[in-house]
Amino acid sequence: MELKPRSDIPRELTWDLSSIYATEEDMYADVDALKALGSRMAQDYKGKLDTPERMPGRPAGTGTPAHPHRPLLRPGRLGGLL
Repeated sequence: MELKPRSDIPRELTWDLSSIYATEEDMYADVDALKALGSRMAQDYKGKLDTPERMPGRPAGTGTPAHPHRPLLRPGRLGGLL
């Protein structure tokens, strides 16, 4: 599915993103970052979610990540939601 340019969507059907993004380009940068995150997650987890012990980055038998959280997105925007 392709993301339509925001300019092609009727204004009354869009959210006011000005409190989150200074420019439309900033918004699209986060869209690209989320696409990359989805691709990375698919690659990392495909075929590996059958048991908790097989989840990447987790020591066997625990629910604790083996590495610290590394945010993908910049703090203060969508990064705070992930």
